[in-house]
Amino acid sequence: MRYQLSYSERPMEHTVWVPTGLASPAEMEMHSQRLRSWALIMGVKIAGHPFVRFDAPEAGSVHLPTLASAKPRTDLETGINAAETLAASLVEVPGVAFGDIAAVAAELGRTFDAGETPAVEYVRADHGFDPGTLILRLASEPASRPAELLVGEPSETAAA
Repeated sequence: MRYQLSYSERPMEHTVWVPTGLASPAEMEMHSQRLRSWALIMGVKIAGHPFVRFDAPEAGSVHLPTLASAKPRTDLETGINAAETLAASLVEVPGVAFGDIAAVAAELGRTFDAGETPAVEYVRADHGFDPGTLILRLASEPASRPAELLVGEPSETAAA
């Protein structure tokens, strides 16, 4: 499959989050709705679409960006945590189906020297989590900025 790549910069970001595994889009939506409800009740301003941060192939967390640092009660009380992410350069891959996250992430990792299972973020679109935008945070400026990413079997990409 052929995906278009775009590049951007993200400023420091505040989020509230809950842990999750490699959940279904419906489960990710349920977690993001819970975070939105918490933010509404606590008067915390939401700053963007929810996303799932996969730090390992089947372990992650659902995040909701907030305008300022939030202060949830202890994790044991609510299960909601707060985080702060440093500014970074990003590679964005829109239109990634939920079932293709691992394959696209692996190809991003190879293309940008981030390993076979890089930490990625899967951002919810306006209509839901499937498909979404897959994001790789870059540790350093890449030597090149390819416009496309080819994902698939070697015979498929060779024929493309």
